[in-house]
Amino acid sequence: MDSLALSCLILLSLPLLPFLSAANIPLGSTLSSTSNNSSWISPSRDFAFGFRQLNNNSDLFLLAIWFNKMPERTIIWHANEDNHPVLAPRGSTLELTATGLLLKDPGGQAIWDEKPNKISFKSPTDTILPTQIFDLGSVLVSRLTETNLSKGRFELHFSNGSLQLIPVAWPTPSQYKSYYTSNTCSANSSESGINYLLFRATLDFDGVFTEYAYPKNSAPNQSWFTIQRLPNNICTSISDEFGSGACGFNSYCLLQNGRPFCECPPEYLFVDPTNRFSGCKPNYWQGCGPDDGSRNAEELYEIRELADVNWPLGYYQKRFPLALGAYDYTRTGFTKALIKVRKGGFRVDFDGNTGGKKGIPILRGALLLGSSVFFNGLLLLAISLLVFVWRKRKDGNKVQRSSISETNLRFFSLVELNEATNGFEEELGRGSFGIVYKGVFKSASGNAVAVKKLDELAQEREREFKTEVSAIGRTHHKNHVQLLGFCDEGLNRLLVYEFMGIGTLANLLFASPRPDWSLRVRISLEIARGLLYLHGECNVPIIHCDIKPQNILLDQDFTAKISDFGLSKLLLSDQSRTRTMIRGTRGYVAPEWFKNVPVSAKVDVYSFDVVLLKIICCKRSVEMELGEERSAILTDWAYDCYVEGKLDVLVDNDKAAMADKSRACKWLMIALWCIQEDPLKRPAMKMIVQMLEGYLEVPSPPMPLLHSLQLTES
Repeated sequence: MDSLALSCLILLSLPLLPFLSAANIPLGSTLSSTSNNSSWISPSRDFAFGFRQLNNNSDLFLLAIWFNKMPERTIIWHANEDNHPVLAPRGSTLELTATGLLLKDPGGQAIWDEKPNKISFKSPTDTILPTQIFDLGSVLVSRLTETNLSKGRFELHFSNGSLQLIPVAWPTPSQYKSYYTSNTCSANSSESGINYLLFRATLDFDGVFTEYAYPKNSAPNQSWFTIQRLPNNICTSISDEFGSGACGFNSYCLLQNGRPFCECPPEYLFVDPTNRFSGCKPNYWQGCGPDDGSRNAEELYEIRELADVNWPLGYYQKRFPLALGAYDYTRTGFTKALIKVRKGGFRVDFDGNTGGKKGIPILRGALLLGSSVFFNGLLLLAISLLVFVWRKRKDGNKVQRSSISETNLRFFSLVELNEATNGFEEELGRGSFGIVYKGVFKSASGNAVAVKKLDELAQEREREFKTEVSAIGRTHHKNHVQLLGFCDEGLNRLLVYEFMGIGTLANLLFASPRPDWSLRVRISLEIARGLLYLHGECNVPIIHCDIKPQNILLDQDFTAKISDFGLSKLLLSDQSRTRTMIRGTRGYVAPEWFKNVPVSAKVDVYSFDVVLLKIICCKRSVEMELGEERSAILTDWAYDCYVEGKLDVLVDNDKAAMADKSRACKWLMIALWCIQEDPLKRPAMKMIVQMLEGYLEVPSPPMPLLHSLQLTES
């Protein structure tokens, strides 16, 4: 099959309902999502339709069609709406009815209802088969990753008689310039070998449109083999000046066996270590240290060479973030990138060690004094004295650390923190329990930290201190602000955190101009994942109790991280609810706080809703004239906008949000589910994350019952 034939795969219709009737599936037949064995088999036994478990430990099932006679059981189609897979919880049922197919959850509520006059069975997902019709206007959408079936970064369009491969500005639906366009299509795919080979053409998650084949009577360890790919080199085919290219920003693309493989420049790391297409970020501190003004640039930075790699945008000095990076196979030896990185400015711990250079100052001193036995003797005595003092201090720190159980945090002395903050000079912010200052540890190559100084002589401050150290000391997640250590001397209680360069989410959301929609989407997902970790994935479940934009901080890469665990509540192994005093911030407090009943992690779900609404509309509060009513609270107004179909009003005509209207509407529906007065009706964070990521459909929310303390902060 030539490249034109591949690019013009016009395939014979494989709608599911004729497939079912040919297999003599009677009306009223059902399947249940209890195991992977629940399926209907085609007459040829080459295909199966039914439930596929997402993974061995998942309670979610995909409704799909797959190749039945091979060990891989490759999925070729799955039920989806708005380019998101329809997932069914364990115990869901699918029924073949007189009007189509009806999928219900274990409670009997409809999840997906497929009518014969709808086209989703004729519309492929990421794969088409020989003789399947690919009509004008049809689209293939790649997966997000190899294992994540959500809408990905690439689309294949059939329009104006040609096929176009187009990159997408994920997570928005906006499109960049196409990176492959076929000639006018009129040919059908060849059917040669169809009796002993299975074929498929898939738009893979990496953007390569690939034709695969599989021998029908093959050995058990046989895999699909590739016939051909489009484009030949995706690394250099994507040339739009907008977007990141085949790989993420600040990375570069190599071609390995016809597929893109992403790498980071020297001293850069992947943003998501589990996803090589996530882009890269520096593995060193980029700010200025306290001594930088008095040191030559040659002492602070060095140049690393990267051969045969180029980022085409810009001439000699490239613009950040770096985009479209690729290995240049055509001019090997003629291209060289020079990467400026900081010397010793990475892998810093808070014992003052950087990059394994511990002891260098002492070594330099020994070399300077080495010509004198007398001075060497003095030096040996001084070193012994320093070691003795250091050990005594370390032992003392261990004793004081023991008052905070089950943490491996560093103890800082008040003297150290006073010096780092220059006498607590630069204030970053303040809350009800104290003030946060910026600090810099001179012994750690200028690493900035945030030092939270709690008010003295207050029992609630003492409780907050112990709670925060105990809670966050047990956690480790990329969407939580890292607690580095603490100080517990006399009446002084201080907490030392990683420094978050951008500041609070509140400052970002309510600034002008408002942040880009795609950034707000990413931040929302990061907050949700951070809360999911607290509620069910860390060693001891934690209720945060004070989720709000002021307690979401952003690092220099605009990664959202949850902070301020001072009001949090640990749950024992046998607890799902706990009694505690009323706490939190007005506008984010769930109704159950005021009913003298045990609270659960659903109080954080309620607070997350208000944060999500503010991210969607970028408003602190809502005031408007509504007849005799002088104001409307945010949740009331959001529900009115949902009922009246005024999403454009809610997002204030944000063009990017309206271009992603389907997601914005679904997220508004999720938010309205989260503010139900009955906490049992609110979804858990696990389900919220699945709905936000598109793995679960979102049913229409009921009207929320609002209490008098929902008014948001102005």
